[in-house]
Amino acid sequence: MFLGLGVYNSETMKSLQGQFLIATPSMDDPHFRQVVMLLVQHDSDGALALVLNRPSNMTLDKAWQQVGDSPCQCEGMLGLGGPCQGPLMALHNREDVGEKQVLPGVYLSVEEENIAWLMRRGAEQIRCFIGYAGWTSGQLEEEIALGSWKMIPASDEMIFQDENELLWKLVSKTADRAINYPNLLPHMIPDDPSMN
Repeated sequence: MFLGLGVYNSETMKSLQGQFLIATPSMDDPHFRQVVMLLVQHDSDGALALVLNRPSNMTLDKAWQQVGDSPCQCEGMLGLGGPCQGPLMALHNREDVGEKQVLPGVYLSVEEENIAWLMRRGAEQIRCFIGYAGWTSGQLEEEIALGSWKMIPASDEMIFQDENELLWKLVSKTADRAINYPNLLPHMIPDDPSMN
């Protein structure tokens, strides 16, 4: 599992960390239907992603009351990060308590003291999750080769927006454009291809 934050060997593979993943129609696992995942780690040991657009029915405040004894300064809903059990995880913009930089301006925290700090003091941008999606070494690459996933580079703006349906529409539309027009930059592709 990712929690070791292992060393990545760039000579053996290109890391996909910082990419959005969405399932193609060939993926029949209901856990991944119409979800947007952020790859927070991808290295020779495997991959770990968090589902960004599947909220639980619990606020962060209520969730924190169950595990912490300090007041919670964070608002929003606790996210269901994936089908695998794991600790409370946070994506945020606080470098000082981030254990791993996922992409510029986006940090991951899983250690208890850093999560507690974030809950007590808050962050300008924060999303918290319980659970994750994980792949063993080489598994994600095989699934990508079989056409089970579409990928596009993630952005902090899209990660921290809280409109779940909008996130799915934006990411899936951008991924479709990237597949259909691989040599064009996203801003060069018209919404209506007949306008091209």
